[in-house]
Amino acid sequence: MRMIGQAERALSHMCRRASSRQAFGQKLSEMGSVVQQIAECRAEIDQARLLVREAADRMDRLGNTDHYTRKLLSLVKAVVPSMTQRVVDRAMQIHGGVGGSQDSFLPAAFVGCRNLRWADGPDEVHWRTAGRLELSFQRKQSPLYQIELYDHDKSTPFRAKL
Repeated sequence: MRMIGQAERALSHMCRRASSRQAFGQKLSEMGSVVQQIAECRAEIDQARLLVREAADRMDRLGNTDHYTRKLLSLVKAVVPSMTQRVVDRAMQIHGGVGGSQDSFLPAAFVGCRNLRWADGPDEVHWRTAGRLELSFQRKQSPLYQIELYDHDKSTPFRAKL
């Protein structure tokens, strides 16, 4: 998906900037919070990529009439653009003023992500569709749905022996 490619590009720019820019006497790549942001970006990109791969595989094999495939497609439509927007936003933060200027592709990528979230329909619609399909699956097919909460013996209260 194109948005995942934009997120990868933003992450690459973020890493390059963090490795070359110094602030407060040290490189940005040596600051714990920057390293954490980079790791979070990598995790979010890979999670979204795996979700897209599974949805694409099921579309190829089963088409879009399968309930699980429809749920995955709704999740992809909600997850990928918002993930890309977060990654690009973090990259813009690492770049500082340059991240918001025309010298970088980041502002255009950010606006593209936001516009896709509008064009593809509100995220809430995709989340609602995925949630309804999940509720239907749990009620009808999940073997775990029928398991009740553990009902403990209430006749003798538990007392910690200290």
